[in-house]
Amino acid sequence: MFVNYSIGYYMRLFSKILFLGLSLTLFGGFLHAKEVSVEDYIIGYEDKFIPHNIGPGAKILSFDDEGNVVQENIYEIPTTKALSLLYWAVGLYKLEDDNAVDLFVFTNECEIYKRFNNDEFEWAKVREATRDYLSANKDDFPTRFEFIIPLKFKIYDERKRVFIVQDDFKISSVRRFEVFATDFYEDLCTRAFTKNQAYPQAIVLEFSRPLSVMSVPVSPSAAKDYIQRKLKDAVGSSYSGAPSSSLVADKRTAFLFLKVKVFTHGRFMNTNNYHLRGVQMLAVLEGYDIYEDASKERLLYSRDFVSTSGKLALNVGLKEQIEALKVKSEGKGILH
Repeated sequence: MFVNYSIGYYMRLFSKILFLGLSLTLFGGFLHAKEVSVEDYIIGYEDKFIPHNIGPGAKILSFDDEGNVVQENIYEIPTTKALSLLYWAVGLYKLEDDNAVDLFVFTNECEIYKRFNNDEFEWAKVREATRDYLSANKDDFPTRFEFIIPLKFKIYDERKRVFIVQDDFKISSVRRFEVFATDFYEDLCTRAFTKNQAYPQAIVLEFSRPLSVMSVPVSPSAAKDYIQRKLKDAVGSSYSGAPSSSLVADKRTAFLFLKVKVFTHGRFMNTNNYHLRGVQMLAVLEGYDIYEDASKERLLYSRDFVSTSGKLALNVGLKEQIEALKVKSEGKGILH
């Protein structure tokens, strides 16, 4: 059974290589990003939404024709360290770029960077060990991530059995989302690199399929429980014990977890409100979950592109989606 290794696995492996001074020799030279066909992306997919309720977590299983599990996909939390792996996986940086290799140590092994980067002889060994590590492992680095978008609900429509999303939080046919590393506000390792010189902590994701979240289907019983919990929060935040309508509305929060498979990059950019270095990424939206809470304890709704039926046949709809994204990644870039 093939299992996608977690971020922690690669970080532990990288630490061991640096501490032990191992040098990995692979095929006599640098590796380049491998060509992947559309068929490789499509295996295990159906181009339709499949309702499911998997509870906490974001693990998706694929099956062969006999029903055996053949792959476990883990959607990683987009920390700065995790995104550094993604950038190498999609070929954003080149192995011959010493600065990019140095940034990998700067991002993932701060103490080693501070200890050796001012010693030219020792740093040369660290750099080459890092380069060899990236060469040997970058093709297997994770490319599936889970990005969080905040939502707020307005009223519950009993007839349609849906929560209406507040106007300021409605998502209407959106293909581009700006997302950030979960720890972008933290200080970097040292002042050797600024935020605009380090690996990007902001990403503009582009999907070929527009996403709309105008309302969220929820059963009446689950909706009642949600409303009561949020009302209790509002009462607790009110000085008088009688919260205003605006306070009640402010407490009706939810969280949209986008389950994303990134497969190529665009250009660097600096367009966000936090003045962070950003980068464009092409991705397939494999599904999404909507939770009442950021800790993912109460699932409200879930939609999925990933088949759990055990069928591995290709699907024309999703194939066309990926082909469209690949075409847009050529020439002028993905946001033209």
